[in-house]
Amino acid sequence: MAACRIVCSTGHNVWRNLALEEHLINQADPREPILYLWRNSPAVVIGRHQNPWVESCPDLIDREGVLLARRSSGGGAVYHDLGNLCFTFLTSRASYDLRRQTLLVLETLRSLGIDAQLSERNDLLVAGKKVSGNASWLGRTIACHHGTLLVDSDLARLARYLQASTAGISTKATESVRFPVANLADARPGLTADIVATALISAFTATHGTGPEQVERIDPDTLSELDERAARHASWEWRFGKTPRFEMECCLSLNCDAARVRLTVARGLIERCELRPTETDAPSDAPAAAEFCRALTGRRLQPADIGAAPSSAMEEGPPIE
Repeated sequence: MAACRIVCSTGHNVWRNLALEEHLINQADPREPILYLWRNSPAVVIGRHQNPWVESCPDLIDREGVLLARRSSGGGAVYHDLGNLCFTFLTSRASYDLRRQTLLVLETLRSLGIDAQLSERNDLLVAGKKVSGNASWLGRTIACHHGTLLVDSDLARLARYLQASTAGISTKATESVRFPVANLADARPGLTADIVATALISAFTATHGTGPEQVERIDPDTLSELDERAARHASWEWRFGKTPRFEMECCLSLNCDAARVRLTVARGLIERCELRPTETDAPSDAPAAAEFCRALTGRRLQPADIGAAPSSAMEEGPPIE
């Protein structure tokens, strides 16, 4: 059997845990499979090609201290908290087998007495509800397959955060497939993320012939070599600026009246603002409307900014960032 490496993060910051995952990918030896286990404080994580305004409510989660992150892999949006266990399999590209790795997770859950099933989308279900989803990323020599396990997560917060912040968005970005979810602890009361992690380590080591005494526990908060990668994950340019071009219509206040605007957004910036005429528009409103649209053009699209735009943008002009 091939030797393997097992890494458990002791930190809970999603940006630093994603940075550690990338660090492990860059370090990986194709001959040495890696299992990386990690948990995060409350966070919403979207896929590489997704739109955060479609998948979540950025203003809400920011106000409540929840971090927004964008993965390097595709797939849909997920909610993380300490009741959710994240797993990552790193293998050589030649030996990458998503189904085999997902079956290892499935058998781990069954070993804990949970009657889990594999869906056609390679999600794991319990009683018809989703408890685990996954995504993958293929490099030149290394393959990354990572996923989540809802053990005892706050499903009320998950439902609140994983909803669109505004309607009227037209986009070609990847959209999440909505599916009812459940916690594994619903099927086995008392189950914890630590219990699942221990069982997953045992299953992985049984496959690769390495004992659990070789588990590496790493605190990503103490590794200065992760700083640059973590800063990138935390940056507005990565989280919002990588959003595929889209258009949206919304209602804003203009001179105490409701105005409907159509925005074209590219790289997270408002590229074009067009005022949509209404039956109540008066010719005298035209100069103010034109100035309003000019003030919005070039701004970063952020819900709080849009809400304040009629006064701040028209009186002070667009912010310089």
